[in-house]
Amino acid sequence: MSGIRALVSPAIRPAWLELAPPFEKSSGHRLATEWAGIAVIRKRIGGGEVFDLVVGSSDSIDFLIKEKKLKARTHLANAEAGVGVRKGARRPDLSSVEALQRELRAARKIGYSTGPSGLYLAELFKRWGMAGELAPKLVLAPSGVMVGTFIARGEVDFGFQQKSELLQVEGVDYAGPLPAEIGLITAFTAGFPGKPLKAAQDWIALFTGSAEVLRKHGLEPV
Repeated sequence: MSGIRALVSPAIRPAWLELAPPFEKSSGHRLATEWAGIAVIRKRIGGGEVFDLVVGSSDSIDFLIKEKKLKARTHLANAEAGVGVRKGARRPDLSSVEALQRELRAARKIGYSTGPSGLYLAELFKRWGMAGELAPKLVLAPSGVMVGTFIARGEVDFGFQQKSELLQVEGVDYAGPLPAEIGLITAFTAGFPGKPLKAAQDWIALFTGSAEVLRKHGLEPV
């Protein structure tokens, strides 16, 4: 059985793991997958490591293409940014920007990530003039660590991350997306060091075509 070496964001892990066994069985190709947060992906690929397939946010893949570390790219799925709370806990009011701001001010601790949603929120807090006020409350999850880990342990009142990541952590309820006027959708994209392997193309075709599985795990098909 030949292998496909892949470095992949944990944001799409459950769908990837569900679809991998039938693909491996039918194709005879093994998916040798390593999981890494987007900051680590950029560091590893930027440092010269080579994989047959790299999956991260579109912005991160585009950056690596610009740096000539990757070449071709294929859009895999989208994920909305949202809010998670500890299972059974009160859900914050996400009905408007003003409501969310009130929840942020009232919170004891707030979790966020080093990924696209965290970067977006940091800029949003600056734009609202709340960055200094919220700084002592913010708990930053290290790259590759789910914000839901802190939510489930009760270390934060609520946390922000992609829906597909919040759903992965036992003990976390998904409270909903950000208010519509500030909603964030992150596109997850596959990049390649050169011409994609035929086996990698076949895997991507299966992944992107599995709409029911993607939606079950908090992703939206392209």
